[in-house]
Amino acid sequence: HELILGGARSGKSRTAEARLAAWLTGAGGRSAVLVATALPGEVTGDAEMQQRIAQHRAGRARRLPGVPTVEAPVHLGDALRRLADPARLIVVDCLTLWLTQCLMPPQIPADRPIEDYESPWPRERAEFFAALRDSASPIILVSNEIGMGVMPLSPESRAFVDALGSLHQQVAGYCARVTLMVAGRPLTVKGGMNAAFSSTANERENEMSSSSSARFGEEDPSPVVSAGTRMAAPVDEHAFASSRPFPSAPPMSDSRDRLLPLPTVDDPSRRARVQAALDAKTKPVGALGRLESLALQLALIQGVDEPALHEPQLVVFAADHGIAAQQVSAYPGEVTRQMVLNFLVGGAAVSVLAGQHRLGLTVADCGVATDFVPHPALQSLKVAGAGHGTADSSQGPAMTARQCREAIGHGRQLVARLPGNALLLGEMGIGNTSAAALLMARLTGEPIAHCTGRGTGLDEAGLEHKRQVLARVLDLHAGATDPLDALAALGGLEIATMVGAVQQAAATRRVIVVDGFITTAAVAVAAALQPAILACCVFSHRSQETGHGLWLQHLGVQALFDLDLRLGEGSGAAMAWPLLESACRILAEMASFESAGVSRRSS
Repeated sequence: HELILGGARSGKSRTAEARLAAWLTGAGGRSAVLVATALPGEVTGDAEMQQRIAQHRAGRARRLPGVPTVEAPVHLGDALRRLADPARLIVVDCLTLWLTQCLMPPQIPADRPIEDYESPWPRERAEFFAALRDSASPIILVSNEIGMGVMPLSPESRAFVDALGSLHQQVAGYCARVTLMVAGRPLTVKGGMNAAFSSTANERENEMSSSSSARFGEEDPSPVVSAGTRMAAPVDEHAFASSRPFPSAPPMSDSRDRLLPLPTVDDPSRRARVQAALDAKTKPVGALGRLESLALQLALIQGVDEPALHEPQLVVFAADHGIAAQQVSAYPGEVTRQMVLNFLVGGAAVSVLAGQHRLGLTVADCGVATDFVPHPALQSLKVAGAGHGTADSSQGPAMTARQCREAIGHGRQLVARLPGNALLLGEMGIGNTSAAALLMARLTGEPIAHCTGRGTGLDEAGLEHKRQVLARVLDLHAGATDPLDALAALGGLEIATMVGAVQQAAATRRVIVVDGFITTAAVAVAAALQPAILACCVFSHRSQETGHGLWLQHLGVQALFDLDLRLGEGSGAAMAWPLLESACRILAEMASFESAGVSRRSS
């Protein structure tokens, strides 16, 4: 289960809806239901509340078509028992109103002494926790975090605040994950990466089932805030992975084992609805240019009419390359290690940009030539026999087939444990432009000279030497034509790990934001295996590195911008992030001609 707390207009309900939408994109046979706890305005006599409820219902129906709503203003435990089903996600919105109605129903006659009123709260509370404890369904519970405000003046109000705070603590004890919404930003205060609602559909289901079967004492709840929480961290520390290595990936015996099933992204009916919604906004048709096509793409990726982005994760995949020994880079190989440390202390460009845009930042050690001490932002994804990088591809294969498969498996596992619904790709590795150029030449058939650039800043002589080395490498591995064979023979461990990460992200409808030349290499390998993966990818920029623009043409995609970037790290993906946020806001918040009362263009 998950508890989502937040103040007024904090984004808590929309976050719960995004979780629901992600759940429905999982394995077949899934369903979801919304449990609403508000008493209708016609019952309370509150016309303004009635209007609020009507607007909330209308927006919810528009964003989540086909998801039913069950009204349970008081008997919430009964509703949870009736609706329980392992394949059904239940979203309760919200506990605050339910508690209000249990403590003080508005139907009490004005002339009845309050002392004579017998509250249903003790009974309803017991039934609710029993249902929560025993539920076969995964449940998301939304509530108002009001304990941080001004102390209420009346005894009744203070009693309510105390009761709600106690309720939250006890509910948190039953939940694998607790999220606090602050100004529209989700902060994970319990559960982190291994909690319910991790991005893989299967793992999400398994974790929800195990969490809902756990038994917690109601009078001894687990703490809501984990020890060591730093709410003011410049980058969301709770999105980081631990430094514990992953277990080895299972061997993939044949080509069928390489692939994960992909959802159908291009839904013609949804495409038509979203396009119509964009055309109805208060602007000339198409006036927002590619921002409109980006909004449409995000809607199709997520499988909803109004896409919403939450907890974006930027991963820098790092590894060393044996081919660097052939002097194909202007920098020594030790720079890979040094830059990883720079990422971890927040001194790199991508660290600054991730902090600016509130992106969770993880560094994945896929094969750096050192053994790092544990760090909360570092994932150890080393593979057996290649812990310090690939072999020199000018002398033999860069990786064995098993090492390549294991790296791909690590990438899948990493993304499966990351929260959020967007993956931004970054990389670091001295020599990796050589690996990417080799893969481009092999996958596209372009001459190696068209694929090879200056990398970290080679001069003319260095560039010519690099081309000659890479030409010999291609000749040595002329038989490696299958995408995975080419990846093992020519590529890098960080590229192989990214391939798995891209596969996992696409399989679970995450938006994939591609950075530059090296991250494009990973996407190109994944797309060579499953072309539909490209529909889930937003290409942030056209790199200055030779070959990148040509490769984008081969893939049939267009980058969002061209700023002559050639840094890597995921810096271009981070810079593109605000454009994705703007695209979502245009769909969700911009008025239509009808709603704004603006006249349309004369025919």
